[in-house]
Amino acid sequence: MCMVFGRSSDIVIVQHPVSVYVPRSYKVTLSVRAEGTGILNYQWFKSSKEEVFGGTRADLIVTAQRSQLYICRVNDQFCNCVFSKWVTVKVLDIAKPGLPVAWRGEPHIAVHPAPQTVRQGERLTLSCIAFGIPTPHYQWYRNGHPLLGKTMDTLQIENAESDHRGTYLCYVSNVQEERWTEAADVEIVPTNQLTATDKVALLIGNLNYSHHPDLMAPTMDVHELANLLQQLGFRVVSLLDLTREEMLAAIDKFLLLLDRGVYDLGRDPFVTGKQAVEIRHMIKEPRSLTDPIRTTGHTGELHLRDACWRQANELPHQKLLIFTCGVQVEVSFSALFSNVMVAFGRVKTTGPRAQDCTITLRSTPAMEDIFSSPGRSSEMDSLLLNNLVAENPDCSLRLCGLQKLQGSLVIKVDLHYTHMDRKLWLQESKQLDIGKPLVASCDLHRVQQAMVAQRRDGAPAQSMGHSRISHSKQRPRQTLGQPGRPFTKSAECAAKVPTAGSNEPGENDETEPQDFTH
Repeated sequence: MCMVFGRSSDIVIVQHPVSVYVPRSYKVTLSVRAEGTGILNYQWFKSSKEEVFGGTRADLIVTAQRSQLYICRVNDQFCNCVFSKWVTVKVLDIAKPGLPVAWRGEPHIAVHPAPQTVRQGERLTLSCIAFGIPTPHYQWYRNGHPLLGKTMDTLQIENAESDHRGTYLCYVSNVQEERWTEAADVEIVPTNQLTATDKVALLIGNLNYSHHPDLMAPTMDVHELANLLQQLGFRVVSLLDLTREEMLAAIDKFLLLLDRGVYDLGRDPFVTGKQAVEIRHMIKEPRSLTDPIRTTGHTGELHLRDACWRQANELPHQKLLIFTCGVQVEVSFSALFSNVMVAFGRVKTTGPRAQDCTITLRSTPAMEDIFSSPGRSSEMDSLLLNNLVAENPDCSLRLCGLQKLQGSLVIKVDLHYTHMDRKLWLQESKQLDIGKPLVASCDLHRVQQAMVAQRRDGAPAQSMGHSRISHSKQRPRQTLGQPGRPFTKSAECAAKVPTAGSNEPGENDETEPQDFTH
């Protein structure tokens, strides 16, 4: 037993570390300053609550390789401890950062906004990237006037109109200095551009295989492609690690989002049942993924597709749990993919009689973590850093394979704490029923059961590779597990001849794919 005599006082952090934005491989010093009684000890931690090797001093020198969260614990010989604020070391891998030799952390603009000519109704995007210690603040201006709420490094304006033309600048500052970007002139031109009634995308990436080495790329590929398509106005359903039956069920569910004028993939009997890398089209007009969406005359179908899409992307609401001891724990959620969700737990209030509080999360039923293999956790940490919904979470729980859920998902929160009066280490638990989140609400297992029943009865299962969908207005709407009527290729083409002056896509039945530069 170690006994320490003396008088203790609270530890006070008088200088917290600050977040920084630096180029890759730049050496950063994170500093914390604290006051207390006797000798103070320091320990730095990363975002995964992993101790930083050798990080036992008030100053931590980091060679930045990727974006990472850091926090420092300060304790004394009287068993008092306190934590600094979380800070982010944000890293940009850029070929020529152009930092001055004697750079002291003042804002350095590495990427200036570029002049643009944007067609009316399209998205306007201007970007500014500035290194700084601490991380710089941004304020966008148009024609010399500040734009309210435009304080991020990227300025986005949906459906640009003539009022948005002008000269744009970004004001960048931190505690050291302030900078202005170069001016970027934006011109908005009228257009008679072809339009879509909606744009939808289904992305599936498989990482783990029974008879093949696991793949590393699909996680980031699907995540980045989903982000790009969302920026182009697509409704995206992104799924990881599906079985063949689950993929067919997801495709059948996805077909409910399709209607006349919706941008989709071509289907051809020549590649049915084969894995082929190709670009195909169903349209004669020079359409583009950047075409704007016009809902006039299609609001009814749009509302139905919107409800179906939202069903596959609905997150549980943030919840505050109050334990018997008075401790309050906030549970929040973030979606990385349509079937991968992360739950975060954070102690908000410790209460009058609880100290040394720690929390853990688990689920019923237990969900397999497909990212638990070596090298996958750091990949997920990188994604989580950009999707944090809770400030400084105390713990997190990855929930994968949500498409397999057949009932409600229950999150169990275990709280461990020391009772200050009784001097006992105690535990309390609470449960949170979050229903069927994200794609689980689509009940893909019911679609699978219907497909199995069809095969057992000798009827062919519907899938994107086995059916062609007619967009005729007289066709009954396809329902879950009920295949649409089959059409022959020639009959379907006859039904899809576009009327003169139509702005909706007509099908091109040429067997050879054509190259559109859009």
